[in-house]
Amino acid sequence: QEAFNDLGCLVRFIDEDINSRRDYLNNSDCNRVFFSDLWHIFQPGDEVLARDGRRAYRVVNVTGAKHKVGAFDVDGRAFQFDVHDNPITIHCTYVDFNGNKLGPVSESLKIQKYDGERDVGLLPVYPFRFAKDPDLRNRLIERGKLFLEAAGVKHMHCAGYAFDTHDEVDSQVIIDFKEALIRHEAWIPIVENLI
Repeated sequence: QEAFNDLGCLVRFIDEDINSRRDYLNNSDCNRVFFSDLWHIFQPGDEVLARDGRRAYRVVNVTGAKHKVGAFDVDGRAFQFDVHDNPITIHCTYVDFNGNKLGPVSESLKIQKYDGERDVGLLPVYPFRFAKDPDLRNRLIERGKLFLEAAGVKHMHCAGYAFDTHDEVDSQVIIDFKEALIRHEAWIPIVENLI
C-alpha cells in the first residue's frame, strides 16, 4: 500500500508539474528558459538553429549536466558526493561538402550552466520553433539548393564581397570547391557515414 501511495504521488508530480512545464516550453509564448529546462527543449530528431542563424542542425543526442549532490547523513553514516557543474552537450549533425562527397558532419555544442532564466535566442543553438523569422527555414532550404547547384566546379556570376579580401565583386567567377579546400585545409569537414 505504501509503494502504491508513493507511485500515486509520482504520477501526480509528473502530471501536474513536469507535463505543465513541458507544455509551457512547447508553447509559442515561451522565450526564456532555466538551465534545467534545456532537457525539455532539445530532443533527438529536433531541428535546431545556430544563434547567428547561418547553420541548421539536427539533434542526435543530449548529454551531460549531472545533478548537484552534497554531503548528507543517513543513520549516522555520512555520504559525500562530488558537486558538478557540467555543461549540457548537444550532439548534432549538419550537411556539408568536402569537395568529393556531400553528407553529415557531427558537431557537439555545449551550453554552460547558468543561473536564472535566459533568452532562448541567446543560447548557442535553439529549436526552430523559437526563431523570430517565420520564413527562416525556407530561406535556409533555398540557400542549400543554391549550394548544391554551386558544389564542385561551376561558372557563375558573383555580385557581393570576396570572402578573404572583402573587395566588392561584380563579375563572372569560377567556383571550385576542391581548389578552395586545397588552399584552406582547415575548412575541410569530416563527412561521415552515419546510420
